[in-house]
Amino acid sequence: MFGTSEGAVLGAQLVAKLTQTGERLPAALGFFAGSADMTRMGDSEGWLPVSTGPLARETEFGVPLDDPVLSPIFSDLSRFPPTLLITSTRDFALSATSKFGRVLLDHGVDARLVVFDGLPHAFWAYMPGIPETDAANALIASFLKQKVSPVK
Repeated sequence: MFGTSEGAVLGAQLVAKLTQTGERLPAALGFFAGSADMTRMGDSEGWLPVSTGPLARETEFGVPLDDPVLSPIFSDLSRFPPTLLITSTRDFALSATSKFGRVLLDHGVDARLVVFDGLPHAFWAYMPGIPETDAANALIASFLKQKVSPVK
């Protein structure tokens, strides 16, 4: 399972929910330029802002922002599958993505963080034809090929 930006967030949230319920987990997670902690903004969001105003204390549905499914960084990360994290130095999600990768490592997860230089948020999804997009897609394909067994 993999996703970019909000798709990365949703993928990590789904894995967090699956760990809570004891369901089968995906063989691998691709977490590309997302955040796993809704309680605070990362440093890169401060100098590359995408929203204004303080974070709310809970969602409009009354769910606290530190709920382990809403903010997977507070879930049982030791059960997370091997995770590839990709971001770039001019991505507002740089801090959040790298923080999630570090915390996954702290919990014994096979987590690999790749940071591209000088490119904007989710460049691989919006900038086809540049060498860095080709490199990011090759990394993703290689990681998933290593971690996911063919269906028989």
